[in-house]
Amino acid sequence: MIELLAKIGVKENERRSVIIFLLAVLVIGNVIWFFMGPQYFELSDSLQDFEKKNEKLAKEAGEAELDNLKMSVSTLKKEMGEVPDKKKAQNLQAEIYSKGVRSGLNFTRSRGAQGGSRKNKDFDEERRTVTFQASTEDLVEFLKNISEEEKSMIRVGSLNVSPTSDRLKLKVDLTFVASYPKNNEVTEKKPVKPKTSN
Repeated sequence: MIELLAKIGVKENERRSVIIFLLAVLVIGNVIWFFMGPQYFELSDSLQDFEKKNEKLAKEAGEAELDNLKMSVSTLKKEMGEVPDKKKAQNLQAEIYSKGVRSGLNFTRSRGAQGGSRKNKDFDEERRTVTFQASTEDLVEFLKNISEEEKSMIRVGSLNVSPTSDRLKLKVDLTFVASYPKNNEVTEKKPVKPKTSN
């Protein structure tokens, strides 16, 4: 120790102070390790357990998420009992006409089309495009009436607005889309009776 201190340039009258300082650091380090060492190993074990659980959850998350999604879809289908059924959805023209009359509109053209939704196999769509002239206030009132009455069923698919030739009103081409759940009827197979030998 003395030779090492001499090599690093510690003077003789400073060696005792340096040695005492090093001993104090060693003692304090051992005391800290005595109290913190076990806790360190516990934290290390906890970290390893957490990593294992995390890996397990990552493997099982797909199945759990799928189950939760199926439950959500099932709940949504039950709640959709309050939504107008397919028969009412097919009467989309009458619904739009009724709201248009209430808003003081006169449709100059109306055409509809049916088809399945490409994005969702569980829903069908019915489209109805109407053409009319209206002021800005009447158009806003019409859209408001539609959204308030059938907000969970009917949405605006497209809206094209241009001024009329006299620039007093707006010429509107408006397409509505009504979505409704498909009737996925499952036919139950009758159980086959076992043949009895005579």
